[in-house]
Amino acid sequence: MNLFPKATLLALVATIFLAGCQGVNQASNQETESPSPTAVETEPPAAELPSTSETDGLAGVSARISLELFEAVAELSCETALDQGITEKAIDGSVTMVMVSEQDAIESYSAAYLETGPPKNYVLIFEADMFVACGAHFSFVLARDADTEVKIAAQLEPDGSFFVVQDFGEFGVQGQSYLLEDGLFKTVSTTFGEEIRVTDLVYGKPLSEDLQILQIAFDQFFG
Repeated sequence: MNLFPKATLLALVATIFLAGCQGVNQASNQETESPSPTAVETEPPAAELPSTSETDGLAGVSARISLELFEAVAELSCETALDQGITEKAIDGSVTMVMVSEQDAIESYSAAYLETGPPKNYVLIFEADMFVACGAHFSFVLARDADTEVKIAAQLEPDGSFFVVQDFGEFGVQGQSYLLEDGLFKTVSTTFGEEIRVTDLVYGKPLSEDLQILQIAFDQFFG
């Protein structure tokens, strides 16, 4: 598993973010030297996802291509989670987050999390970007809607995983290592400040014991 030790993550954050952004900016400058009247109105084609057998050859590609590939995986992972549901569990057992498909929602409420505590804390979730399956995707969407550059740098690793750094401005810089399975995010290691959390993702309708998190959170919110 390509999960970076804490010291390595913190050391790489600034270096990779600066290098990635420089690569993206250079590519952007080159592309705007000969502007097209329809360039703003036409979205670029979606990046084609690499197969497992191709990832070794793609390692070391430019920052721009790495970012495009990561954006495509982020979109597919989030759309799968929204369509099928997802369970995200911190491997230390501290937090479990669940999201169900629209047809399984309770009066339109579809997501909640449990902090094991003690004491246990059940909370409804109102924004899908709280899930690691969707956080990066919505960052891309918001940047595109605002016509601004997304503050994310991505590096494709030899094993097909991604190391990603995101700048949240005054809130700091976050580094994440994304391991993939079947073209979707499977395990995500996140560092923010001094905190590191490793999360396992399971797509599909949550198990009955995990579905109870949504029901209990709903009952407590409206109880």
